[in-house]
Amino acid sequence: MGDGSYKYELKGEGDFIFEYKHKPICMLATNLPDKNGKEIWEADLANKDGESNQILYEEGRFILRNRWGQDTELYLVYDELEVIGNIYEHKEL
Repeated sequence: MGDGSYKYELKGEGDFIFEYKHKPICMLATNLPDKNGKEIWEADLANKDGESNQILYEEGRFILRNRWGQDTELYLVYDELEVIGNIYEHKEL
């Protein structure tokens, strides 16, 4: 499709055709909630102690990376976080 959109077709019982303006991005669910009960996903941005951090999946584990590049295992701090968006929908954060 020349207009920058993407088309996916699933054939079988009851055909489905999905059209997206932008290419879909896969993100992994951590199955952990933030302090407000919102599910945390890979590539989410989260506040901890007033600082913005990014959730990453590296080497088979979820980590929280701060702006100085320091990593913390997500399972140790997930209940202290507040998800504020993700890197794809909120590039300004």
